[in-house]
Amino acid sequence: MRPNLNAAAIQSHGDRCHGGFVLVSVQGANDLSEEFIPAKMGGVLAQVMAILVRDGGDVLAIESVCYMESADDYVAIHTADDTHIKLDRLNKLQERLDSRIFCRIHRSYLLNINYLARIESETKDSKLAILTNGKELPISRSGYGSLKKLL
Repeated sequence: MRPNLNAAAIQSHGDRCHGGFVLVSVQGANDLSEEFIPAKMGGVLAQVMAILVRDGGDVLAIESVCYMESADDYVAIHTADDTHIKLDRLNKLQERLDSRIFCRIHRSYLLNINYLARIESETKDSKLAILTNGKELPISRSGYGSLKKLL
């Protein structure tokens, strides 16, 4: 049986960072995959709480990320105030994030559903995610199916 902990301190840079992510142990995290268990944390389950953007040395809290946009080998991480570029692939980031919060709505977009204001139909087969900041993101047919399951 894996131990559950109440919120522990957020780990920082260097050898305590796991794949560019800052991790924290959380209670009730038994349903997370083995990818979330870095050896440096002694096998205690951890959940991604922030993303380390090495270029500017910024650490972004997960809850501040509105959406992520794929750009080849880079990902543009959009917050309410800024855009940060991270050398990574969107599918790799998606694997490490909580699938109850982040939804792949399009091959190029990963949405934090907490920033979703509404879904609009653009055409019969085309939908748009309207974010709380007014930004519009395309939703693919498969992305719409995933989003409906989450909501």
